[in-house]
Amino acid sequence: MASHRGFGLVEALIGLLVLTLGLLAVLRAQPEWRRQAEVARQRSEALRLAQAELERLRAAPAAPMPGESLIDDPASSTAYRLQREVDGGSWPGIVSLTVTATWTDHGGQPQQVRLPTLRATLDPVLAGVAVLPR
Repeated sequence: MASHRGFGLVEALIGLLVLTLGLLAVLRAQPEWRRQAEVARQRSEALRLAQAELERLRAAPAAPMPGESLIDDPASSTAYRLQREVDGGSWPGIVSLTVTATWTDHGGQPQQVRLPTLRATLDPVLAGVAVLPR
């Protein structure tokens, strides 16, 4: 019995050491997790802005024009640049639209989200003519 004296205390100290090392590892990783969460939030916001621009272009009755716009996000002081690319020469009756959202994250790294789609150039009033019998 004398050889087991203090063994519970040693086990408790080893357990406390393992717990402390685990907590230190989590504390060291937390700033990177925050940075990644901020980049994910910015990417999500850029995707939302690009989708809204793409839907606006697809819903416009006139043929869209290429261009660029700058959107400032007051919540995070991030400026998003939306660039519209229009290619109407690839296929007859179809326009290729691409919206690219670019921004610079807090680490100074350039980021971008690119959304391509196709749009018919037929007048919406005449869209049903294609399915009428001859």
